[in-house]
Amino acid sequence: TTVYNITSLAEMIVFKNLAVAQDYTAHQIHEWWGVYNGQYIVLQNVPISVASALVAPSVPALSASFAKRDHRGVQSKISQVTRFIMVIALPCTVGMFVLASPIMQLLFGDPDILSARILMIGSLSIPFFAVSTLSSGILQGINRIRIPVRTSLITLFAHMALLAVLMVGFHLNIYAVVLANCFDGFLMAVLNDYYVHKYSGTRYNWSKVFVLPALASLIMGAFVYVVYHVT
Repeated sequence: TTVYNITSLAEMIVFKNLAVAQDYTAHQIHEWWGVYNGQYIVLQNVPISVASALVAPSVPALSASFAKRDHRGVQSKISQVTRFIMVIALPCTVGMFVLASPIMQLLFGDPDILSARILMIGSLSIPFFAVSTLSSGILQGINRIRIPVRTSLITLFAHMALLAVLMVGFHLNIYAVVLANCFDGFLMAVLNDYYVHKYSGTRYNWSKVFVLPALASLIMGAFVYVVYHVT
């Protein structure tokens, strides 16, 4: 949690200082950051908070199975909770992507296309943050408490480096922050999941855990798009 808060602070400092150096006005900078931090991050945290709530009850049972050396039980619990979280995270991703503008207008009264694009791009990070949150809890449950802290620190430096490159090299302004945030979730999910596989031996049934929820979410998204934009 400490590293996460440091990341948010460092992200703001890097973005605002580089934006000032690139001669963006104070009004533009504050408006962009307000949309990103006050709207997008708030919406992003909703499904991730659900994932966090689901992780907490699974840790004691996971710890018990791990202490008993019940490897099959550990692997079964990890697969089940991962699949359940994907059933939540993937539909949220597709829904926010397809209905980005209506959501922004309904909740914040914001019809600006930039706000909708921020939510569309940023929604792609939701499954990664959900997996990274879950895998952090799993690693604690199997007595690998230091690993999530270490991966968070690695991700922090990689996040800031990519943000600086996107700001300075590509002049992406607030989109650089959104893309760097997505990369943060992706990298942390990959690193944490690697250690989950390494220390628990879990191998996912990719079809059940990821592919089927993704297909169902895409079908849902297609129907929602047609209903909202065409009919």
